Amino acid sequence: MEGPNDDENMRVLFVDRGKASYIERDIELLSAQAVVTRDSFLARRPVELVGSLLRQFRLCIRELRRSHLLIVHFAGWNSILPILMARLLRRPSALFLHGTEAVSLPAIQYGNFRKWPLSWVTELSLKWASKVVVVDASLIRSVSKSLPGPSTLQGVLHFVPDMKTPLEVIPHGFDPMLWKPADIPKDIDVLTVGTGFQNSRVRHLKGVDRLLTSARLCPELRFMIIGWEGSSEVDIPSNVTVLPRLEHEQLLNYYQRSRSYAQLSLSEGFGCALVEAMFCGCVPVVNDVGAMPDILANLGVVVRAELDDELASGLKNAASQDLPELSKKVVRHARSTYPISLRGERIHALVRSLASGSSSASS
Repeated sequence: MEGPNDDENMRVLFVDRGKASYIERDIELLSAQAVVTRDSFLARRPVELVGSLLRQFRLCIRELRRSHLLIVHFAGWNSILPILMARLLRRPSALFLHGTEAVSLPAIQYGNFRKWPLSWVTELSLKWASKVVVVDASLIRSVSKSLPGPSTLQGVLHFVPDMKTPLEVIPHGFDPMLWKPADIPKDIDVLTVGTGFQNSRVRHLKGVDRLLTSARLCPELRFMIIGWEGSSEVDIPSNVTVLPRLEHEQLLNYYQRSRSYAQLSLSEGFGCALVEAMFCGCVPVVNDVGAMPDILANLGVVVRAELDDELASGLKNAASQDLPELSKKVVRHARSTYPISLRGERIHALVRSLASGSSSASS
C-alpha cells in the first residue's frame, strides 16, 4: 500500500499493552491526523499467551492490509507478531520503548533482556521495526548505578549492538492546562504515585520501601503514597497516608497540595508522574537513575540509590523549607521542556515520514 493521498484518510494500527495515560494521549494525538484502530495485548501469564497471539494474528491479517502504518508501544510478546507481519506486508512500523525493554536487572527481576525467550522476541522486534522511538536517550545506551555493586551497562545498543534500525528520542508530553499549580495549603510534604504498591517486588522496584524507611527517619514530615490497593502486612509509619490507585484526573489535587514529589525507582525510562508533579510545582527528589536526573535540570534533589541517610536529608531539604521561587522554576522548566504540543508535533512528523514511504521496513 502506498502512502495516503490528500483525499484519503491515513489509517494506523495501534498496538499497546493496556490502559495507561500516556497511551491515551498518543491515541488522541494520532486521531487528529489518522483513523486509528487500537489493539490491546493483555496476556500477562504464559497460559494466556497462545490465545492472545492467535487473536492478534487474525486482527493483523485484517487490519494491516488496509493500514498505512503500524505503531506499537512496548517491545516483547505484544510486538513480535505485528511487526513481523508489517514487514512481510511492506508496511512501515514504529516501535515505542518505555523502559523495561532496554534493561536487564536480574537482582530485582526486571527488564526484558534478563531472560530468554523474552529477550529474543524483544531483539527481533527492535531489528524488524522501521523505526524505534525512545522517551529518553538513556534507553539507547547508559550506565545503571541503581543497585549495590558494580555499575552495569544498559540500553538497546548494549544488548543489540548490531541493530541497524533508526532511533529517535521523543519525550513524553503533558497538558499545561490540566497539570498546573494552585495557591492552596501544602498539607503533604512528600508524595509518590504509582500502581501495585501492595506487591513487595513493585515496592522495591519503585523505591517505596526506601520511602517508608525515610518516613521513620523523618517523623516531622507528612508522607502520602498513592497506588496501594487493599491491606498489607507492612508496618506503615503513622506519618504516612496510603491511598489506592486513583484515576488520572483525581491526582491533580494531590500534586497541588504537595511540597515535593519523590521518584525513587531503581529503573525508570522516564517518569510520567514525576513530570506531572513538576508541572504542579512539586520540588522533585529522584534516584540517580535513567532519565530522572536530566529531567530535573538541577532544580531538585538527586540522591544515590540505597543511601537512606542521604535520601532523608534530601527529602527534608526539598519538603521542609519555604521554596516558592524554586517551585516556580520547576514549573517553568517542565512547561518549556515537556509540553504536549511538542510531542504532538514530533509524532505527527514521524507518522508523515513513515506513511509517505520515506522510511521503510529495515532490510
